[in-house]
Amino acid sequence: MRYLQLLLLTITLACFSTIELKAQDKYEFAAISLYRASSYQVIEISSSNGDFEEIKFDKAEFRGSLGNSNITPLLSRVQKMTIDGWEVISIYGNHPLVSYYLKRKLK
Repeated sequence: MRYLQLLLLTITLACFSTIELKAQDKYEFAAISLYRASSYQVIEISSSNGDFEEIKFDKAEFRGSLGNSNITPLLSRVQKMTIDGWEVISIYGNHPLVSYYLKRKLK
């Protein structure tokens, strides 16, 4: 009798643990990076669903009061992605690369 109770308790706990695993949220991840080359700058956007986009800018478009440190086009893209439901989870910056890592909950 004791063995049967222990077996039923084990099966019940196993069922609840698999239910908990299925209830976890699923996310899509993305990275958006700015690379600086000698005559141009590139914004690359890639996501875990396989999408990839590359946007090339002439360096003159990035110049201004901030000089070569102007990352306004990158920040505009990040802002657009946050409006679309993405959440920034990490930022990496080391000249000549600046990257934002994002996630959003899958529906």
